[in-house]
Amino acid sequence: MIGCLIYISNSCRPETAALVSVLASFMEKPDRSHHEFAARVIIWLHKTKDMGLVHRRSGKDASTDSSALADVRLVTHFDSDFKGCKDTRRSRCGVLCCHGKSLVLWASKRMKIVTWSTFESETAAGAVAVRKTLHSRKVQLLITGKKEHQVAIPIMHGDNEKCIEVAHSGNYSAKTSHMELRFHGLSERVLMKDIELKHVKRDSNPSDLLTHIDSPNDDWQRHPSAIVD
Repeated sequence: MIGCLIYISNSCRPETAALVSVLASFMEKPDRSHHEFAARVIIWLHKTKDMGLVHRRSGKDASTDSSALADVRLVTHFDSDFKGCKDTRRSRCGVLCCHGKSLVLWASKRMKIVTWSTFESETAAGAVAVRKTLHSRKVQLLITGKKEHQVAIPIMHGDNEKCIEVAHSGNYSAKTSHMELRFHGLSERVLMKDIELKHVKRDSNPSDLLTHIDSPNDDWQRHPSAIVD
């Protein structure tokens, strides 16, 4: 059952990624509550079986033209749920990467480390988002046959102002100096202008939905940046 849900969440239903990720972590020793929760996810998928990814045409009419694809910018949103896991106190990060208006990559993962603050949790999520954004950029360059300077710089959006501020300045205070080596990649890429990092309000951050471990609901349909339709 969980294997099928993993396939579905990874291929076409990103709104279930966080839920399925949690269920997968209990595959070795599930109890009745996990079976009931998995059943609710299946009921949600059946109820919304007509929903799916929406890939909208961007740029020129000939969307497969390499020059048109090169003009479309990668836009990534990232977020984290500080100490969201009650068992391990680890945070969960959510990442959504869109090529223009089309969702091409998403992830909902429990972090491998315990973070000590919301700032550290958001910075860790930003570091994950950087790696996935740069990977998507490599794929874009491979498909279009363009050089890096010929393709628009990717934009990343996060909703933690302190994380954005430190990434732009590259200056870590005494309280955050332990972060410098572990998550320096985020600030380095911003200062090197490999990515453009901007702040976004939490209500307008769709990746926030990849950090919630609630029962499936209609948030994805109501969200201003809805991706499934």
